[in-house]
Amino acid sequence: MGDVSVDSGATAKLGTVEGNLRVGEAARIDPEDKIIQVTGRVSCDGDAEFHGSLSCAEFSARHGKIRIEGDLNTKGEVKVDDGQLAVDGSLEATTVTVDKALRIGGNARADWTWVAHSKSREWPKWTRLMLEAPSTSPA
Repeated sequence: MGDVSVDSGATAKLGTVEGNLRVGEAARIDPEDKIIQVTGRVSCDGDAEFHGSLSCAEFSARHGKIRIEGDLNTKGEVKVDDGQLAVDGSLEATTVTVDKALRIGGNARADWTWVAHSKSREWPKWTRLMLEAPSTSPA
């Protein structure tokens, strides 16, 4: 299977995508098993729901609220422009940049994380979050 597109308002049941996944406004993605695996980039344009964990090379979204009912695991960047990201489980990526709001229900690990926040029409203020695994000491 090559690149896959899910049209706006559609529901798709996916397992492994060998390539990129493009998700339209108000689309819903259900996993064939527990994890949706994408070898390339996942791109969302508007609101989208993933009803399971998502594993991909990179993740990007624009103009919407994205909800992942599971873990989000990327080998690269997570970028959300003019939108929000909610991950019910854990998040792992090299870089995370979110313009409006980021909510993580589980553990988070990233080398760089930036979240913008603003309550006015002025330029947003950026906050750098330090996301690291808890340190463990030998017993």
